[in-house]
Amino acid sequence: MSEDDLTNYLDAIDEWDQMLEKCRDAARGGFGPLSLGEKCAAALVCNRPDWLHAIGYTIPEALERIGEHWASRVPEVAQKLRDEGNLPAFDTAAWIEQSLKRTAAASQADIDALRKF
Repeated sequence: MSEDDLTNYLDAIDEWDQMLEKCRDAARGGFGPLSLGEKCAAALVCNRPDWLHAIGYTIPEALERIGEHWASRVPEVAQKLRDEGNLPAFDTAAWIEQSLKRTAAASQADIDALRKF
């Protein structure tokens, strides 16, 4: 292995470890002080569409934000967190119910506002 190959290999390990650590922290307690790209990666790894919604991103937008290189690592980082027991289950049904309630409330507010005109 050449010196350049070794450097590239070590850089890749450092990137993976960094992504794992940031996603591990997010899984334990939310975003904290992460960059927007790191928040997108953590939300994807932790399967948290509510986190993406909170930062105004869709799944496709988050994937574009983090890029192909990091996106390709999402499944393996998620698997590592699951293996460690650090990836809590996401209650999709509860999130959908809350989203529908917010949408219904917003829709009613919009209707009420339009009635004033």
